[in-house]
Amino acid sequence: MSTTEDTPTRPDQDLDAIIVGTGLLFDWLQTHPEIGEVRRAPYQEDEIALRFSVWVWSPEELAAAVRVLKDGAPLGAVRKVQTDYDVKVTRMFGGVQLAVCSLRSTVCERKVVGTKQVETFDTNAPKIMVEQEIVEWDCKPLLGLPEG
Repeated sequence: MSTTEDTPTRPDQDLDAIIVGTGLLFDWLQTHPEIGEVRRAPYQEDEIALRFSVWVWSPEELAAAVRVLKDGAPLGAVRKVQTDYDVKVTRMFGGVQLAVCSLRSTVCERKVVGTKQVETFDTNAPKIMVEQEIVEWDCKPLLGLPEG
């Protein structure tokens, strides 16, 4: 990482890391065409100089993509990230990240673990209580990767 007066630059500003990471990703993609179509993602985070995303639409596609993503990866380079909407399995190539993404509802099992009473918020109706499901998502099929 480049430094100025002993102050490290952020990874997204380190041109050397971007060039090296992009080259590593390019080389890897050339030898793994089965990963699918890669698109430039429209968002950034401080530790990621550049992020590319691959979307898959079935548990089988995700499992196959994750196996390829893990192939030859250094320990800790592949991580699983879950949101309320999707599941991503990411791998870093220097400052460049490749994320294999899928809808959470497609690859995780939805489990109703109970119910709770919640108040409705309709300004045109009296306050009433309704029963709402308590849901947990089981995403263990993602090859036992740690949450990231």
